[in-house]
Amino acid sequence: MDLLILAAGKGSRIYNSIGINKCLLKIKKTTLIEKIVNDAESLKFFDKIKVVVGFKKKKIIKRLNKKNILYIDNKDFAKKEMLHSLSLGLKYCNNDTIISYSDIYYSKQILKIIKKKKNTRILLPILKNWRKIWKRRNKDMLKDCESLTHNKKLILTEIGKKIFSIKEPMGQYMGIIFIPKSQINRFKKLIYKKKKFEKMHISHLLNIAVKNKFKIQCIPTKKYWYEFDDIADYNNFKKKV
Repeated sequence: MDLLILAAGKGSRIYNSIGINKCLLKIKKTTLIEKIVNDAESLKFFDKIKVVVGFKKKKIIKRLNKKNILYIDNKDFAKKEMLHSLSLGLKYCNNDTIISYSDIYYSKQILKIIKKKKNTRILLPILKNWRKIWKRRNKDMLKDCESLTHNKKLILTEIGKKIFSIKEPMGQYMGIIFIPKSQINRFKKLIYKKKKFEKMHISHLLNIAVKNKFKIQCIPTKKYWYEFDDIADYNNFKKKV
């Protein structure tokens, strides 16, 4: 199994505040991206770790200081959304692959759960206690949250749309996706189908995948997870660390 970490973006709201890439924010002296890599290495079931870099890439490479990581350069990070990083990264993926955002702080148990449940379907961990996290982040749920629904068999039915009630989402997209080897090429074709996809959010692509009859299996979890979207998120998190 491989791990693909998406770390090309600037993260303007945080960088403009403190001059640091989001993935280089420190929690207990360890950066977000270091924690993801260290957790992955400690689990010992990842064959390769790949990181898509772009903005201030030398700082990320220097901080990780690991020769066994494949770095993939996204030169268009300033013009395109994270989906472009994903499309670049997947060109180097032909194995079972876990995709992870780099601006999140989460339990490595989530990776273990994916490993245990992996099958021929795309797997999507979803946060069940997301309202608790949004209260800690002090965010406007109706403004910042997107739809996420699944059927009784936990197959994703919708994601990435505007919500009108905080009761609508059945969980929160976490920025972690498992794509099995058998689905990699099919998923790549979905991304490459139209150039406009490169400017979409990944959650919107997942919704398109649902419409194209991909069966995406949700994995509900309450393991710890937190997202850093702006400097307020970082400050709110540090208050309880």
